[in-house]
Amino acid sequence: MAKPIIRAFKSALLLVPLQVTSLFLEWVQKIIRLNRFLFYQFEYLLHGQQWTKCWV
Repeated sequence: MAKPIIRAFKSALLLVPLQVTSLFLEWVQKIIRLNRFLFYQFEYLLHGQQWTKCWV
C-alpha cells in the first residue's frame, strides 16, 4: 500500500522543481520584455542625444 504513495511522492518531488523553473523562466522573460520596452521608450525620448548611442 505504501509503494504507490512513495511513487506519487517522488513524482511530485520531480514535478515541483519543473514548475518552479518554468515559473522562474516566465518571470525572467517578463522582466526582459519590460526592460526592453522601457529601453526603447527611453531611447525614443532621448533620440539623437550622444550618450544613448553608447548603450547600443
